[in-house]
Amino acid sequence: MTVQTVAVAVDGSEANRGALDWAVDHAATTGADLVVTTVAEPYQVIGGYVPETPPSDYLKPVAKEAADHARATLPAERVRAVIETGHPVAVLQEVAEERDLLVVGKRGRGAIGRLVMGSTSIAVAGRAHTPVVVVPVGWDASAHADAPVVVGVDVDKDHAAGLRFAFEAARTRGVPLRAVQVWEPHPALVAETAVFVQAFDDWRGEVATEFKKRLDGLAEEFPGVDVELVQIVGQPVHHLLEEAESAQLLVLGRDAKDRLSGFTLGSVARGVLHHSEVPVAVVPAS
Repeated sequence: MTVQTVAVAVDGSEANRGALDWAVDHAATTGADLVVTTVAEPYQVIGGYVPETPPSDYLKPVAKEAADHARATLPAERVRAVIETGHPVAVLQEVAEERDLLVVGKRGRGAIGRLVMGSTSIAVAGRAHTPVVVVPVGWDASAHADAPVVVGVDVDKDHAAGLRFAFEAARTRGVPLRAVQVWEPHPALVAETAVFVQAFDDWRGEVATEFKKRLDGLAEEFPGVDVELVQIVGQPVHHLLEEAESAQLLVLGRDAKDRLSGFTLGSVARGVLHHSEVPVAVVPAS
């Protein structure tokens, strides 16, 4: 059996400790190896002065402290610390390509903090070909160990990889899985009450049938996972966040389109990442 490898981006801040702890807990639960990754951005040289000390040297204590923290839980041989040099988004995207999972932190709960976070975490989650988990500041994984896993399901898109990731997470943690499907009808449809009710009934029936097919396909692979299907009408970001309030992880699939641009994160995923106060896993289509 191949041992999986999880990478976690660390910067030495308290805000980033939640991401490190989540990655350590995940590695302990799944038996994965852990690579503690610190990114040193090159100096911007002004004038003719070039600092003698490379930026990576300043981060050696940060990397060591994070690795030591991980080794307090994991066997020492399963933890490795690396320092990479370059732009954080490009470097972390590269790191993700070489690992099975990348964990990054999310800074700040206010509007400004969320915008700052978007420059790195959202960009990486939108580009990486490996699942990326974005962990909010202050997250305590141990306090949510019995909470369910929630997955946002869109049967019209290729989110099979996200659904499988969610099943695996629920099975590994021994918790229920809540599959949430949100329908946002056109305003003109809502205005016609009778038409809207009929359209919703049709949508719910069609979606339930398609979802049942996917569940049947995964049932043998993930026996014993208790699944609840939740179907809601409204704004997707709002309802996904609401359903995930009591969860330990929210899983979202990412479209396979626009592979040439490398950025395939839709508006719902971006909105959820900006506002979620629980860890969010963004899983690219296979």
